[in-house]
Amino acid sequence: MGLNIFILSKNQLFIYPCCGFSIGRYVACYFVGLAFSIFLNPIVDLLERYKVNRVLAISLIFVVIAILLIVGLAVAIPNLQHQVLVFAKNVPEYLEDADRVINDLVAQRLPDDFRPQLEQVLAKFFISSYNLGK
Repeated sequence: MGLNIFILSKNQLFIYPCCGFSIGRYVACYFVGLAFSIFLNPIVDLLERYKVNRVLAISLIFVVIAILLIVGLAVAIPNLQHQVLVFAKNVPEYLEDADRVINDLVAQRLPDDFRPQLEQVLAKFFISSYNLGK
């Protein structure tokens, strides 16, 4: 099957006029499905040893995976939202800290020739950053 997909993907005169899609997307789906079947087959075999029907075992595994995804997202989304809000609240403080560190670097370590140019660039950056925050 993989060889057929490879050969058909190289024959663009056949694939694109007939189907109008990129075959790579379907190859990726094929390999994801293959990985699922390889990793989940031992669990299905184990459930079959306990006299569970194969179709029911596969269905149970997919339900468990769906529940784990839903619970994971239910936990992750509020935490992510909280972290984004805290970050957005602290952005002005982060910009002030960065300004202070850069000013210290400019005052201590840069030659006098570069200071006016760097100060102009930094002023433009912080003005545009401040305007984005409003």
